[in-house]
Amino acid sequence: GRRLLAADLRNAAARGLVGLCLLEAGDVAGAGPLIEEAVDDAPEDWRLLLNLSALREVQGDMDAALAAAEQAHVADPSRFEPWGRLGDLLARRGEFAGAVAALERALAIQPDHPGMALLLAGAAYSAGQFDVSARALAVIARAAPSHPQVLQLRTHLARRGGDGAAFAAAAEQWLSADPASVPARVALAHAC
Repeated sequence: GRRLLAADLRNAAARGLVGLCLLEAGDVAGAGPLIEEAVDDAPEDWRLLLNLSALREVQGDMDAALAAAEQAHVADPSRFEPWGRLGDLLARRGEFAGAVAALERALAIQPDHPGMALLLAGAAYSAGQFDVSARALAVIARAAPSHPQVLQLRTHLARRGGDGAAFAAAAEQWLSADPASVPARVALAHAC
């Protein structure tokens, strides 16, 4: 596949894909010029802007990564991926209210995406929006009910809600799913 794309490097999309492949393989120096040139040639292509966002993140420039993600969602606000990327970056910067807004937009476009729902549940919890976190958790729980992160969030939401029985049950399930988790042990100790 990469040889076929490399044969047509005049095409911005092909350059962007080859650059992304190089980036994912750890060749940041080789990826950079291809991704940057692709964006220069097609500055309104949301896919290429997301590639640029990933490049800037790997290069350690989170401001530029965020700016490229913002450009991507402006380029095509109907796409799920730019909203998800924007929400993820905002959450990692600790800007939870903005992350919640972006991730809710992503899930409005693709409502059953468990990965985005997990990001939303965590960002909403961190923003103190526990009702939003619980709704997002319900989406994740349909796909992965015993995933340790699902159980961790369920435990924290039960504790916040003051439901001792639900708190204890969730903490016990969390520890069963992740026996090496010290936070799960602490949660269960507090629940008992």
